[in-house]
Amino acid sequence: MTSRFLLTLLCGLTPLLLGIAHAAPVDACTTVPAMLRTYRAHATPNETPFVRIQERVVEIGCANLSSFEDPTWFPRTLPVFIGKFLAQGGGWPAVASACAAPLTGPLTCGEQMVREHLYADLVAALRVSGCGTEADWARMGGYVQTAIAHEGPLWAWGASVVMPIRRLEVRLRCLRGD
Repeated sequence: MTSRFLLTLLCGLTPLLLGIAHAAPVDACTTVPAMLRTYRAHATPNETPFVRIQERVVEIGCANLSSFEDPTWFPRTLPVFIGKFLAQGGGWPAVASACAAPLTGPLTCGEQMVREHLYADLVAALRVSGCGTEADWARMGGYVQTAIAHEGPLWAWGASVVMPIRRLEVRLRCLRGD
């Protein structure tokens, strides 16, 4: 079952990561949410809050594309940003292993997933799609905080206190070209 899921996910990810899908542009706002739903169906209970947050971020960002200064930036960023998580390459196997460790709960797992997602996935995605405008970056920060806050008060605290610092670090790395 797991290998079939991974094969299906890989077949769906390959055109998305390459930016091709049946000779037409990728509609990341349709493709990425479907892939996240598929992943969530097989996620562990510790991973599920993180996946739900990703789904909400995509939903909110895609619903508000017209409010962006560059409405193509967010959908350009999604395939690499979310695709790296869905492919479970790089540091993701170690994160999954840590999330499955005894006494690890959703918050601890979520912290490890956020760290990998921001410092590996987002940095890589911004190298491909660009840093976005300052206003669009700030707008996404608000959307991320809203999406995280839906998971409860401890998650909301992390979104309001820790997440802005981490996002600033990533933005500065992008602007410096790191």
